[in-house]
Amino acid sequence: MKHYSYLLSTLLLGVALSSCGETAMDRPDEGTGGNTVPEQRELLLTLQNKLSLASVGTRADIATTDEKRIDALDIYVFGSTEIDGEYTFQEKFSYRVDGSPVSGAGTVDVQNGDGAAAVNPTVLLRPKKGLYIKLYCVANHPKLYTLNAVTPAYEEYTAFTPLVQTNPSDPANNQIKIPGIPTEETFKGLMTTVIDPADVTSVIEPALAMVGANTAAIDLHDFSLASRLYAGIKLTRSVARFDVVNQVETSRFTLTGVGMGNGRSTTTLFPLEAQGDANGNLITYPFRDVTGLTDVNNGVQTPVFYSYANDQADAGYLILKGTYQMNQTDAPVEVNYNVNFSQIKDGTGSYIEINPNHRYTVAITKADPYHIDFTLTVADWEEGSDLGSYVPGNDVATDAITVTGDGVYTAPTKTISLEKTVGKKFTLTTYSNAEVDAKVIYSAAGNAWLTVGAVQESDSDDDLWSKKITLEVTVNAGPFTAYPDATLRLTNKAHGTTTDLKVEGTDAP
Repeated sequence: MKHYSYLLSTLLLGVALSSCGETAMDRPDEGTGGNTVPEQRELLLTLQNKLSLASVGTRADIATTDEKRIDALDIYVFGSTEIDGEYTFQEKFSYRVDGSPVSGAGTVDVQNGDGAAAVNPTVLLRPKKGLYIKLYCVANHPKLYTLNAVTPAYEEYTAFTPLVQTNPSDPANNQIKIPGIPTEETFKGLMTTVIDPADVTSVIEPALAMVGANTAAIDLHDFSLASRLYAGIKLTRSVARFDVVNQVETSRFTLTGVGMGNGRSTTTLFPLEAQGDANGNLITYPFRDVTGLTDVNNGVQTPVFYSYANDQADAGYLILKGTYQMNQTDAPVEVNYNVNFSQIKDGTGSYIEINPNHRYTVAITKADPYHIDFTLTVADWEEGSDLGSYVPGNDVATDAITVTGDGVYTAPTKTISLEKTVGKKFTLTTYSNAEVDAKVIYSAAGNAWLTVGAVQESDSDDDLWSKKITLEVTVNAGPFTAYPDATLRLTNKAHGTTTDLKVEGTDAP
């Protein structure tokens, strides 16, 4: 595996709804359990929080047992009479590792939720029949918050009120008499625990908040059906993880605490979008004490800190606190170092984004009382794949896109026009500092009229970018009943951001 790293020096101080669900499947050969009444339908959820054990260029586990465990789980069910209608809160199912009940929620049990099992956790719930439903899962986060813009202040959200159906056993006449509170859209904007800079205990530690959703509507209209349904929900961690590699004999620096400057206070649930404090400002995280972590100063890569995401413009940075001791005869000196997520040279450069579900590793190579030198690498927390070193400005160069061949590119609207004739094709060229994936997404299924070839990377001929990206898109043979609007999606593999270009089919002259 090719691995890159760059050296950073820092002066003494004075990281879509990406979670997805599988469509519910009906297995008629399996009946319901004895606890299911006719007004309910059994649904077995598989919670995909395990990580693929791909080869990684680091000594740390992809995720520790603590980072995978589920101590609390809340499943929020939203219902609607129409598959594309407005969904409002129907009911809630909850699990607590200590077995305690949750007021207003049905109790469920999570199998294999301790993070140590080799299989994914499962949970059996029994939602009410009568409507189309959608499911939202929030793990390890019993309390949700909303912003009171008048105060302003973040407040716990407690307004959950179940909807009321008129006649759930009669699909032809059933209606929602009283909509539930909140609506699906309001719920998606609720937030996780808010970091309080003034509270030294306000630090993020395992068990970590994870979210996932099955937004493909499940049809529970038919009261005559009693077989068990099966669905899967992929859980995504709401925070970024920071690892440190520090050999005290080499660096002379003993790490005792980790904080963060220019951080975000919380994050929305669906999608995960980090937010500032109640006034919209960035914050300084309280220090997390790491003195109890085994081998944190013995050269072993160790998870030391978790944070919500950071935008590039935030200019976020880690704060490493500890002591520096050049010689054994010297008295240890208390030091704080800023670890800026940037690459600045001669006054130019940029900061990087810190994204949820990613792991950032700071390997300390040298220290003195005034600064440390370190390398910074990033890996996908979910797949475990090593994404190499973080080079600031990893986004695709949208202002440098060129299209040649049979396509015509309109830059202001990011639209490519291509004749709907077999074999017609265009070549797209742009630049990036990270690897790029490309795929075509259609507005309607069943007519995949385009093929995107493999992304080719070469040395950049532009000083601002490290890679030149080239790919080819071709019209397929068909036959097709329609040519739906297509989106060519370019995904930055380093931090998951996407650039979408619309592809329009035009008639032959």
